[in-house]
Amino acid sequence: MFELLTEKFSSVVEKLKRAKKLDEKTIDEALKDIRKALIEADVNIEVVQQF
Repeated sequence: MFELLTEKFSSVVEKLKRAKKLDEKTIDEALKDIRKALIEADVNIEVVQQF
């Protein structure tokens, strides 16, 4: 579980690093990817909804 989260979070960080600018759309996409990773790792939905 932690390995999967680490992979997914690293992927999100890399996408943010490659972004030409950090606008609202880019940040929203990153948060969506984080939520998806948390759900895939069976994190409680109440915790996921806080993101």
